[in-house]
Amino acid sequence: APPTFFEATTAIAFELFRRAGVQVAVLEVGLGGRLDSTNIVEPIAAAIATIDFDHEQYLGHTLAAIAAEKAGVIRRDIPVVVGPVPEEAREVLASMCELAGAQFVEADAGASVKSTTEDGRTIVHVTTPVRDYGSVTLGLRGDHQIPNALVAVRLLEEIGRVLPVTADAIIAGIRDVRWAGRLQLVGLPNGRRVLFDAAHNPAGAWALASYLKREFPEPLPIVFGAMRDKDVALMLKTLLPAASTMVMTEAATPRAHRASDLATIARKLAPDASIEVEPNPKRALASAWKKCPLVCVAGSIFLVGDLLGSLGPSARDL
Repeated sequence: APPTFFEATTAIAFELFRRAGVQVAVLEVGLGGRLDSTNIVEPIAAAIATIDFDHEQYLGHTLAAIAAEKAGVIRRDIPVVVGPVPEEAREVLASMCELAGAQFVEADAGASVKSTTEDGRTIVHVTTPVRDYGSVTLGLRGDHQIPNALVAVRLLEEIGRVLPVTADAIIAGIRDVRWAGRLQLVGLPNGRRVLFDAAHNPAGAWALASYLKREFPEPLPIVFGAMRDKDVALMLKTLLPAASTMVMTEAATPRAHRASDLATIARKLAPDASIEVEPNPKRALASAWKKCPLVCVAGSIFLVGDLLGSLGPSARDL
């Protein structure tokens, strides 16, 4: 069979790394781990930040099965840093590390993280068995990024055994990191703002809904689009209470749910909710802006990418 799009782009990335003389690269698995195209490399360390239900048709229908697929990144004699995962997944990962001769490192073992929130940003005080990092404002929004930051810190500490990674570099990493489309707040010169968040599975929808309820007591308009292979009903059930109006739309991909079908699902879940249908994403955003100068766009990486790219050079991260 010919290579898939992801396999081809992974190969292109490796060639670009070679030409640029990249000495250290961070690779994110595309799907699972065991059969993913990134798994051709021999890493010096690995991390599994979390395990939840997504892509079940490929990875399995239990957390243990999904963990077994994710465990494909484990290699002999490397540290594998694991975030807060369900116990059934943890048992699988610990067992696979033991079988492979890898070091199983639980990110929160011997560590503590105290957090506060200020102006939508999370401030953490991180202490690990290696050192006390003091207070750091995380570059990424949302409480769900707290355990992710701890995984990153512990991973860099482990890598520091073979590569020079300073405490200042670790602090700069979690402070300065940017991730487009993940609770990314963007402002325009006319005062309009958009909160972009992929939230393309139930866990992502839950994280977004939690952030919206905490930071914006008054519900916001949400422009929503999703792929047909996602658990849309559960995503909508989670997000509808956080939305003043939900405008259903369609990303420019054959995989996208029809906006009218999304509206049908939403109306069954919440008959009294304000639901609109606008298949064109730009017009959907314009419609939402008529209701509030701050709009959330969520449900699909494709949708977020389409609309983020449409805002033009005057858009600025806030």
